[in-house]
Amino acid sequence: MPDFSQWLPPGRAVEGAGRATTLVARRFRRATIVAVVAVLCTAVVLFSLLISGEPVTPMLLFLPFTGPALFDCVRWYRRAEAAQRTGWRPATVTLGPVRRRQTWATVAVKFADGSLIRLRTCDLGFSALALAELPDLPALIGGHGSAFTVLILPKPPWRDRPKLMTASAETFRWTPVPRRRPKP
Repeated sequence: MPDFSQWLPPGRAVEGAGRATTLVARRFRRATIVAVVAVLCTAVVLFSLLISGEPVTPMLLFLPFTGPALFDCVRWYRRAEAAQRTGWRPATVTLGPVRRRQTWATVAVKFADGSLIRLRTCDLGFSALALAELPDLPALIGGHGSAFTVLILPKPPWRDRPKLMTASAETFRWTPVPRRRPKP
């Protein structure tokens, strides 16, 4: 088994890991269904245009849907595999400031052993805007390198549903060392 200590602290299964794995697998299945439908529609249109002898230019309308669908399927596959390989670790996260037109946000992650890692996420939406700058949100972290998954756990009465975000590492995991005070 590979060593993922540069990304995640060592640990065992945590409460909620099954739900996190289920959510990631559900996203992967949804992305796979969308990709298969997009590829089938593109193939049917291309085949019907080739048989009828019409120009193939109308098929170009399907390409903007097929490419992103396949990319999303591959992205969720990588993240599901990475989370399965590394497992899930409890942590607290703080989303950095998010502006309205900004396409990414920094996620500061603090693990139970005191180590830190900084992630970058592009999964922004209204919920990310609402969660931005709330300190120490309970979360589960899974994955490694450019295939991290962050599951912000629900906290009733404010949030009754978990928030699943994809992220990639900006830094390796590191443990802050307390500074020594100079002798007077």
